[in-house]
Amino acid sequence: VEMVFQAVVNKTDQIVGFEILGRGNHPTLPKTPSELFRIAESVGLEIELSELFRSVGLRQAVTSNTEKFILVNMHPAELEDTKRLLSGLKNIKQTDLPFRVILEIHEQAVSNLNSVQKLSKELEHLHIGIAYDDFGAGQARLVELSDAPPDIVKFDIQLIQDIDTATPKRLKMLKILVAMVHHMGVKALAEGVSREEEAQVIKDL
Repeated sequence: VEMVFQAVVNKTDQIVGFEILGRGNHPTLPKTPSELFRIAESVGLEIELSELFRSVGLRQAVTSNTEKFILVNMHPAELEDTKRLLSGLKNIKQTDLPFRVILEIHEQAVSNLNSVQKLSKELEHLHIGIAYDDFGAGQARLVELSDAPPDIVKFDIQLIQDIDTATPKRLKMLKILVAMVHHMGVKALAEGVSREEEAQVIKDL
């Protein structure tokens, strides 16, 4: 596998962190992570693939000497075996990392409130943060947001894409959600901003 580092920028266009994104580089397998995970899931190796992406990405982040925070992904199935997940993260934290690690939990996995709450406490001991991914893609998970608050909420690309030409109601809804997240002391992150016009609306929000 190979890794891509997607920059996370604030509203003054400063890079404040990176998200690690995995890609395949095997000559006979797909490159996109979604297709690789589809294959991995068919043979019961989705957790192993997720761990591989995470370990390779963090090793590369260490060699890059970055001090920005690093967002790493996890497969929803990993929440079913938190002992294994935490063991792997503890091994990572044994290295003297110059950056803070933030674990992304997919919206699909956040529904298991008890598991997320327990995981959140364990991660706090390891000084690892939590981000809720794809917020707004399905159910908003407002109960989980209040009872197991993350460090970051990532708003799904479907909410963000073409926000500069969105209907007034959609824009108002996003504005209310962002204000709510900020009011809870959680950072709001827009996913998939690819045009200056989108970026300007997001900055204003």
